[in-house]
Amino acid sequence: MTKRHAQRGGFSLLELTIALALFAVALGSVAQVLVSASGTITLQQQRVSAARDCQALLSDIRALRNTSPGAFPDTIVASWPNNRAVPGNWRLPGQTMTVTYANTASNPLTVTVTARWRNIDGHPAVLTMSTILTGE
Repeated sequence: MTKRHAQRGGFSLLELTIALALFAVALGSVAQVLVSASGTITLQQQRVSAARDCQALLSDIRALRNTSPGAFPDTIVASWPNNRAVPGNWRLPGQTMTVTYANTASNPLTVTVTARWRNIDGHPAVLTMSTILTGE
């Protein structure tokens, strides 16, 4: 009678090596997705911060319009000169804000607020908000 060889349980070294290689590739892909998602989240947070700064500046402009309606639009244009940097403590490092007008003497007054900054990749980023204001 021939002796039967007992089958060994487990995996061979070649099978383990292939399995580890496949696991490493999959883990690398997941890591790449996570890093990309993290960068996207940071970019979105920067955009939200810039949008809040633009909204705050537009609110200040509206508040001035409401407190001195008889001098519209002169008080607004005098407080925020056309196409000049607006001083302030903005949320993003290196951020600049500008206010521009389609026509500084018109009523209604088209106001555009622009935020500029460098994103996490060092590329320039811009966010613009516009509104139309009317005097009395």
